Amino acid sequence: MDKEERPLTRDDFADQEEWLRHCHEGGIDLAHDNEHFEGVIGSGPYARLQGAIYGTSKLDFLRTWAKWGVSWSLRWRQFVKGYEAIAFANCVGLVLDSAIHITWSLQGIHSDLVVADRQKAFLDAIRRWFERHDEPAAFYWVLERGSRRGLHSHIALRIPPHLTAEFYTYANATLARIVKGPLIHRHGERTMLIQPRRGRDIVAQWKLFAYLMKGLDSSLILINRANPAASRRVSNWTFINFKPQGEISVKRMGVSRILDDATRRRWRAVNNFPSVLISMNGPPFDDRYLQWFYANRDDIVMPTI
Repeated sequence: MDKEERPLTRDDFADQEEWLRHCHEGGIDLAHDNEHFEGVIGSGPYARLQGAIYGTSKLDFLRTWAKWGVSWSLRWRQFVKGYEAIAFANCVGLVLDSAIHITWSLQGIHSDLVVADRQKAFLDAIRRWFERHDEPAAFYWVLERGSRRGLHSHIALRIPPHLTAEFYTYANATLARIVKGPLIHRHGERTMLIQPRRGRDIVAQWKLFAYLMKGLDSSLILINRANPAASRRVSNWTFINFKPQGEISVKRMGVSRILDDATRRRWRAVNNFPSVLISMNGPPFDDRYLQWFYANRDDIVMPTI
């Protein structure tokens, strides 16, 4: 009986390119060991081919093949993150009542990774614009995927009323630069829609938040640890119109630096802000945090860096 031949390994080949050619022609799965696979890097034709298939890094591979980071809805922790960011903003006198909506597919951009990269560049640019104007860059954002418009961004922010026109011009020019082409602006379709408010419109702020949270997983259960029998599903809340928002393989929601967890902790360490805990009846959508600012603004302490 003939002895079974052992499968060839990387050690049997003089260089990486020959090994990759052997794998490609033999149908060998390079990523059979997902835990240790680090992607394919190289300048040869087979390295480039396999890199395009598997990704050039472990992160690329996990996103495209192992479904790492894929989500189909917003999670409870993201809802809380957004709510607490808004409450904190109100406590320091900022109301996130304006909005920017970006439809990337109108610019021929469909990849999750490319959208994430372009959105980051846009948000970094407007953050620097706010800083140059000595204004806080207060915003949060949500990515959604629709059957008609594909992947699109919603950004809730504060636009200072006296800078609205200047911001509009800058934002449009910046996005055009980032997408490397003129923005679409025709009847019924536009790449970017900017919706500024006159400032401190609490009703608009919370309506916008509820709209952006429509992709929240409606099957989530709020746990009342003191009384488990009283626990209820998020879907029982009537202020959110729950709708699936598509599969996304990148980060689905985020907040700006000045509203993130670390910043809020620093401010809370030196200020007696009101509680922002969400009760079983749902979060309060009112002006209590802004009213706290009006009553305490002369005593608010800015933390040291």
